[in-house]
Amino acid sequence: MKKQLLSRYASLPDGRLVIDVALDRPDDLFERFEAGAPRHTRDLAENLATYLLDCVREIGPGGFVVRFTFEELPCPELRRTISQAVAGYFQYRIGLERSGFRRTVRTSLLLAVLGIALLALNILLRPLLPEAPDLPLNLLYEGVMIAAWIALWEAVSLFSAGWFSRRRFLRSCSRLVSASLLFSGAERES
Repeated sequence: MKKQLLSRYASLPDGRLVIDVALDRPDDLFERFEAGAPRHTRDLAENLATYLLDCVREIGPGGFVVRFTFEELPCPELRRTISQAVAGYFQYRIGLERSGFRRTVRTSLLLAVLGIALLALNILLRPLLPEAPDLPLNLLYEGVMIAAWIALWEAVSLFSAGWFSRRRFLRSCSRLVSASLLFSGAERES
């Protein structure tokens, strides 16, 4: 199955796979709403960023390059600007993802501390309860115990669910930051 997926990509003589991106002009790489901003600070078009990330995940750990084909080959300065913009965009996404992960870790720790505190409170208060507590007191005790376990479970699940997907995303973005970019111009067909 993996070989079938990878057969969709051209390859270079050194074995690296080629992610091909064909566009009319360089400005098509970027979001339209930022048309006035300098190219090196603009966001990549969302569908292009998604396509590149999907290709990197599909390729897996193997080497790759990204080849941009435009109607006309961009000048060297524009190629350098595009390379900086692509690397800068994925570096920016890495920063956002790390920030989100820090928030997730903070929330997980807060839930874990809350769960442990409720559990400790429950354990410490148990000897103070009468031998045969009435129903409301027993419900309160059991409710606090359930809340403690739910908080602990949420802490673990929130952290573990986000960890693997974020790690995979960060790895893909890092690979795109350091990816080699190739540029070519397509000849117009009349």
